[in-house]
Parts: sequence; C-alpha cells; structure tokens
Amino acid sequence: IHGSRSRLGHRSSPGRSAVARVAVSGARGPLRPFAAMDRVNDTLDAMGDAIKQVEAAHNPTDLASSLLMNMTILCIGWFVWRLMRCFKMDVRPDKGYNSRPPQMSAQAENYIAFLEECRNLFLTHTVMAAVAAFANRGIAPMTVGLLGGIINNAVGLDSRGLSILCLDTTIRGIASLFFVEKLRRRIQIPSITGKDMNLIKRTLWLSGLPKYDRETGEVFKFQLADFERVGKDLSEALEEDLNKTILGNAQKKHIKVTVTPVVDDWHAASVALWTAKEHMDAVAAELNKYHSGCLGKLRVWHYKRRLKEYSGMVPKLDFALRRIEKKERGFAGSAFVTFEKSSDRDHFLKKRPKCWECRRYAYFTFGRPPFASVTLACTRAPHPEDVNWLNLHIPAGKQAFRGFILIIGLFIIMVTLVTPVTITSQIKLVAKSAPTLQRRIRGFGEIFHTHLVLGQSVQFWYTVTCQLPALLLVLINSLILPDCICRISDAIRFHQHSSGEITQMHLNYIFLVLNSLFIPMLGLTSIEGLIQWGEQNVSVERPTKVVAQIARKLMQSSGVFALRYILNCACVSNTNAMLQVCQLINKCCARRHARTAREFVEAEANFTFAWGYWYAWTMSIFTIGIVMSTFVPSVLPCALLFFSIQHHVDQYNLNHRVYDHGPVSENYFITRALHYMRCIVCLWWFLVGGSFLVIMREGLAEQWHSFMSIRIAWGMCITFLACSIWLVLWSWGGLTS
Repeated sequence: IHGSRSRLGHRSSPGRSAVARVAVSGARGPLRPFAAMDRVNDTLDAMGDAIKQVEAAHNPTDLASSLLMNMTILCIGWFVWRLMRCFKMDVRPDKGYNSRPPQMSAQAENYIAFLEECRNLFLTHTVMAAVAAFANRGIAPMTVGLLGGIINNAVGLDSRGLSILCLDTTIRGIASLFFVEKLRRRIQIPSITGKDMNLIKRTLWLSGLPKYDRETGEVFKFQLADFERVGKDLSEALEEDLNKTILGNAQKKHIKVTVTPVVDDWHAASVALWTAKEHMDAVAAELNKYHSGCLGKLRVWHYKRRLKEYSGMVPKLDFALRRIEKKERGFAGSAFVTFEKSSDRDHFLKKRPKCWECRRYAYFTFGRPPFASVTLACTRAPHPEDVNWLNLHIPAGKQAFRGFILIIGLFIIMVTLVTPVTITSQIKLVAKSAPTLQRRIRGFGEIFHTHLVLGQSVQFWYTVTCQLPALLLVLINSLILPDCICRISDAIRFHQHSSGEITQMHLNYIFLVLNSLFIPMLGLTSIEGLIQWGEQNVSVERPTKVVAQIARKLMQSSGVFALRYILNCACVSNTNAMLQVCQLINKCCARRHARTAREFVEAEANFTFAWGYWYAWTMSIFTIGIVMSTFVPSVLPCALLFFSIQHHVDQYNLNHRVYDHGPVSENYFITRALHYMRCIVCLWWFLVGGSFLVIMREGLAEQWHSFMSIRIAWGMCITFLACSIWLVLWSWGGLTS
C-alpha cells in the first residue's frame, strides 16, 4: 500500500491536489487490490481536504447582504402598500378610513394569539440566549454574523461551554412550556348561534352502515320509501338501547333519523342545469340591450347563437335531473340522529376510546348476533357547513390508499426539487476548494460583466448564487408545495372540510420542515462527518464513536442557509401578504370573464384564509428557531423578526377581512398547534440531551474542567430524554381526549 502511494505521488506534480492525483492514477488502467484500496483512501483524503477548505472559507458575514436585501424588499413593499391604501386599490371590503372593521371570529382570534405568544416566546429566548452566549464566548453568536466571528456554539465546544448550554436549554425549555400553557388559557371557543348550538349538541353522527352485500358485493339501491324504512329501524334500535338504562316503564323517545344517500350524480346534474339557466338569462339580457354598428351586429349574432345553444341544453339537463331523482340511489353509509335531549346523545358517546387506540369514535351495536348484528361508529355531529355531503360514500380504506400513493409521489418530487437547491447554496464554498469550478465560474462572471453589464466582479456573482437558493426554497414552499397538498386533499375526498384542512396542516408542516431543515442539514455540512468515518478504520471503531463524530459535525453546521431562509420568509412572504398581488390579479380576471349574477358576486369575494397552511408555515419557522437555537442562537432574533412581522400583517388582513374566515371550526387547528409546540420542545430536548450524552461519553468526560459536576451534566441530559418522552405522551393523551 505504501508503495502504491509513493507511485501515485510520483506521477503527480508537487503542486497538484489530492483530487488530481486520484484522477491521474485512475487513468492508468486497472490497479491491484491493495492499490485499489489505496485509491479509495486517497479519494477520501481528497474529499476531506476539500470539505475542510469549504468550512474554512465559510464567512458568516455574508449574511449582511441577505439582511440588507430582505429589509429593502420589505420597506419597498410597505411603501407600495401605503400607496395602494391611499388610492383605495387594495382588496379590503371596507375602503374608508372611518369605517370600523368587523369583529374577528374566534378562530382568527386564536390564530393571532398564537402568533403573539410565539413572538413573546422568541423575545424571551433571545434575551436568555444572549446572556448565555455572553457568558460562554461573547456576543458574536447572537449577531447573525454582522460583527464577524463564529456564530455556532458547538465549534470548539469544551466542558464549560457544554455546561452553559445545558443550563440555557433547561431554562429556555421551561420558558417555552410556560408560553404554551399561557396560549392554552387564551383559547376562545367559536361562537355559534343558540339554535344551531342546541341542535348540534343533540345530534349524533352514525357512520359505517352497510352499503353492499358482503358476500355477493352487490351495492344496495333504495327508493325514498326504503330510506324511510332504514331510518325507522335505526330509530327503534336507538330507542331500545336508551330504554335499557331507564328503571321502570320504558318511555317513548322522540328521535329523528336522517339517512344520507349518494348525491354525486344528482349534484353534478343540478349544478349543470343551474349554470345553464344562469348563462341563458345573462345572454338574453345582453341581447335585449341596444347594439349599434358592425361590431354591435356581430355581438347580436354571437348572442343569438349562444341563446339557441342554451335553449336546447336546458331541457336536456332538466330531463336528466328528473330521471336521476326518480331512479334508485346508493347508500352513503351515514345517518344523522337528532335526539330530544343532549343527554340522550351523550349516552352513545360515553365509551370513549383510549389514546392508544388511535380512533375518535365510540361504537354502537344493535341487532341479534350472530345472524343480524351491525356495529356503527358514533361521533358528535359537526356543523352542517363542515360536512362535505358529496364525499360521505367514500370508504376510509380508499381515502387512505389514495393519500398514501399521492404523498409518496409528493415526497419524491420535493426531494428532487429541494436537494439541488440546497446544494447550490454552497457553490461559493465549493468553488474555493475546487480550482477548476472556480475558473469556470470566473469565466461566466467575465461574460456577464463584459456583455451584459450586470455585475462588477466575480465576487458579485458569488453573492448572487448565495442569495438565490434560499429565495428558490421560499418559492417552492409557498407556491408549489401548498398547491400540491391542496390537490392531494381534494383527491382524497374527506367527509369533512375541517378534516381536509387538518390534513393539509399536517402535510404542509412535515414537508416544510423536511425542505427547510432536514434536507439542508443533511447536505454538504454532514459530508465531513461521513468522510471522517471513512478515513478512520471503521472496522475497529466503536459505533458510538462514529455517531459522536457525525453528531458533532451536524452540531457544527454554520446554519447560514437556515438564517437566510428565515429572513426571506419574514420579509419576502410577508411583503406578498401585504400587497395581495395574486388576489388582485384573480379579481381582475374574474371581473373580466364574469357573465352571470353569481359570477359577478364570486368575483368580488376574497380568498378564504388557509388556516391549515398558515399554521404549518409558522410552526415550521418555530421548529427551526427552537431546534437550532442551542448551537446557532442567531436563529432566535431572526425568528423574532419573522413572528413580529407575521403578527402585524396577518392581524391587519384578518381584522379588515382581506381574507374570508371560512366555515366555523371547533378549534381543530389551535389545539393541534399546542400539541405541535410541546412536541417541538420535546424534540429539541431529546436531540440536545442525546447529542451531549454521546459527546461526553466519547472523550469530553475525560477532559472535564467546568463549574458544573459531570454527574449533574449527565443527570440533566438524561432528564432531557425522560421529560421529552413523557411530555409527548401526555400531550398526545390530551389531544385525543
């Protein structure tokens, strides 16, 4: 092996790098087995040298240009927004300054309270982390690289620094849980009118009614009388079960049962007929107007042709609708039962499922087993506006299969899109360690400078390439990702609109964290840990030592990409939310193409606020700010800036009805946001505690010289792990209950 190394070194010039030596050796033909092993070792050495040069060339002060660019965009956007308000070009329903904005809904109040508490949380964290950073190595880690110096606390971590980080993580974790509890106490219950609330409290939703014969697979087809018979049988079974708990004579219960049919084809035909009639009336109204000139005659000819088409279409659609109403209909498998008292409904919900059963419904069994016994799922009836009546016949297994296939496809697409973006964020550093790539980039820079006059030097193009990837990631996460997830939710066809919104919240949060945290963290910054693993003899190393090396390298990630991403989210996305460019363009196009009265009304309607996406968007920034705060405390002031701007922008938009608040929900989003916040704190404690345990076990414990005893440090790390597991289980139990 040493001989082959000397031969490889002899073939290369003294000034060449290890990469060049490997390239020359690979061109000489097949090597002997030991020489091939030596070639692998030289390749690992070359990659290690390259990555070390990359890390050495990293300069956190490049964040100053990113901060300046984002603040400039925000200031320009605010100035344009003020001009739009002065000229009344915004999308507010109340254009006047003296008009009082309407009262916000309870779910809007809860969302604003969530943003406010997150802002206060990160303000408290910033102050605490600044004190800890000053006690450890100065104020440089908190300055977002503006004052130079190292912005990562894990670089050169010693026993004293680890002790300070343990104390800082403990205190800030307790403060985070305090703000979560404070937010829970501020939650407001949605206000529903007394009549609707009374009706909802007395209504039970039964699902799981048989829709086909299990042996033959034949779908049940019913007439109107058959639906009434099924409702009567179900009412008798419910009344019999209620009378079992009553001592003495059985009492007559007033129970109203509504069995839901499949209404897909009826709804499609009804909407088509309604639309055709509206367009026919609109064309007739236009035809009655006076039209002069050649262009007027051409319009009259066009309107007469359209009126003739609609006149022949309306009778056909009306006949198809009547035929659908007369024929037998399928069974949707759901029924809504309205009792006389709310206590009668609660009787069927008293057997609550356990948290580990992963279901949110109770069971009701009636009939005489084993020949005729049916078990139904019982849940509280939601608000009628929340029920998607067209999807009640879709079985849960079919929904799960569709969701699984589509989510796997979305995962492949996101990894394919985001991975090149995150890698290109390191192009400046890779260029400094790869002379050939640097010469190519310099050539492109000279071409742009000479012919296009867009820059002053190669350094300018380095700066552009560093800012562009974070902007591209914001574009992917704010435009491509939510649209794909919205289409997935529509394709799954949930039974409730709120279920679709909650699924969108979960999926958006998972993919936002994946795109903005895990994929960049597992990019170039983790390669050196794998190279160190390969440079050493893995066969004789303990696995814990390899894990410690990789964990130390991951902790020493500069976090510059995450800082740029948060700054872009704070300034660029909120600037777009202020200006409402997409909503203005949509309104202009809708007004231009509107023909009927309904289309004119819909053209003036504002977008519905996407509660699921915006909760996921803010929770992803909350995750980055909390998880990375121990080692890269500069994320705390960036997250504070994000939540401060987001709070003001969203509060204005929701308060002035720039967005429609949508149907009434039963605090589905804020309760899950509370659960997510607790889980994020648990994840933070688990990662920090596990990383510190591995580092102390693999070398740092032998060199322990700190104001804190090593036993206390061990105890704190183990407490992090235990408390994180217990808190996740406790929060999950509270959410399911």
